[in-house]
Amino acid sequence: MDIRAVIAIDFGTTFSGFAYSNRADPEIITNDVWPQQIGVMKTNTVLQYDSNYQNVIKWGNPALAQKQSKHARKNKVLSSSKTEIFHKMKNHHFPIN
Repeated sequence: MDIRAVIAIDFGTTFSGFAYSNRADPEIITNDVWPQQIGVMKTNTVLQYDSNYQNVIKWGNPALAQKQSKHARKNKVLSSSKTEIFHKMKNHHFPIN
């Protein structure tokens, strides 16, 4: 078996991250650059979908950072794009293409 690279993915319920290494240079490379975040090893495990819940429009910290409009907070109405936080993935079924 000719292994050229090793990739580690930590898909957590709160934070997610990854690291990798390759045979040519065995130093472990960790990712610390995420959308709207620099210098942290992991980002929030959050997806934000469009209003039809068909497409991911934001992920990580940007999806978590969006605030509801003042009108939506006052009237307790959900915004057109809802933030989904996956705390428990065991009961979620993903389609296989």
